[in-house]
Amino acid sequence: MENAAEASDGPTSAAVKVSGVGRTFRLGRRELVALQGISFGVRDGEFVSIIGPSGCGKSTLLRLIAGLIAPSSGSISIGESTVREARAARKFGFVFQEPTLLPWRSALQNVTLLLELARRGSAAERRARGIELLELVGLGQFVDTPPAKLSGGMQRRVGIARALAVDPQILLLDEPFGALDEITRQQMNVFLQSVWTAQRTTALLVTHNVGEAVFLSDRVIVMSNGPGRIVGELQIDLPRPRDLTLLQDQRYFALAGQLTQMLFTSGVALQSAYS
Repeated sequence: MENAAEASDGPTSAAVKVSGVGRTFRLGRRELVALQGISFGVRDGEFVSIIGPSGCGKSTLLRLIAGLIAPSSGSISIGESTVREARAARKFGFVFQEPTLLPWRSALQNVTLLLELARRGSAAERRARGIELLELVGLGQFVDTPPAKLSGGMQRRVGIARALAVDPQILLLDEPFGALDEITRQQMNVFLQSVWTAQRTTALLVTHNVGEAVFLSDRVIVMSNGPGRIVGELQIDLPRPRDLTLLQDQRYFALAGQLTQMLFTSGVALQSAYS
């Protein structure tokens, strides 16, 4: 296996370029090194997943890329922009572990929230954009429905539509389907692939789920236990579009097995590679 940092660093024109990034947190008198020497790139329009055990710094890395926190060392660029410039220009769409929808707003009002905050377009234009996105995620009939009346999977669709509302260059997904049952999760993976195919937004997904990473990704980056380091990566050479019949494909199993082996050989204790 080629050195991950060298193999995935990518060209300077990469949509995302992470170079030698580390992050240390102060806990009272102690310091916790969460990330160490992280380097990789994501090409424009590419779907990349990051897998690793709990506590290895995956979500911290995603927050660094989004500019929610700053690195202790190294640098991150978004195309030709700094993270701060990209954040100010709203080049990110962030999908959290929980949908974080406002309960007093309808599905449409949740989707258009970021457009309102950014003061983009007229009220009519924002409404039209919101309806367009709800139709894209298969919820065109639920425009006026509050979150409490939507299923967990539907709420996550609204969250993805909201993230896409500002036409982000980079879609960041922090285990958005982790709390769903396996059948719903698989359905959501098919849905996310269809949305990504339609939009071709550069996507970076954090997940614990090896099967999910294989199903969705062009490339998977593997991290070790903390301090988080990149210990490998794997190109996913499965044809697109992908549907649930892929879960019975021998090549799918072979790639999932390779990733699982990479996790185990790096010293990662995995509860289940496919759960």
